[in-house]
Amino acid sequence: PEAVRHDWAEKILAGAPDHTPSLLSEAQHALSRQSPSRALQYLDRYLQAGGLPDEQTLRLEFEASARAARRDRAEPAAAALLGIAPGDLDLRMRHAQMALDAHD
Repeated sequence: PEAVRHDWAEKILAGAPDHTPSLLSEAQHALSRQSPSRALQYLDRYLQAGGLPDEQTLRLEFEASARAARRDRAEPAAAALLGIAPGDLDLRMRHAQMALDAHD
């Protein structure tokens, strides 16, 4: 199913480069393919095209930013996520670890 979604998203974006569902799908696909920088590029396009920064997109931004070693993006995404999901202990620990790593 992911490969099919990817193929369809590519076709749709060829004709409609601001199609937000396809941009989000491609960001998720890029992250699953271990390409966090590319995921962030698609996520940026998604947001510029009017996509909403909800919990799903914030988690995607946090994961991609953390994997791409982009603390400048990961920390604000984590802080926003903790505002939405304050009980997410895994996120809380990862965010704290980032802060510790920044002081090394």
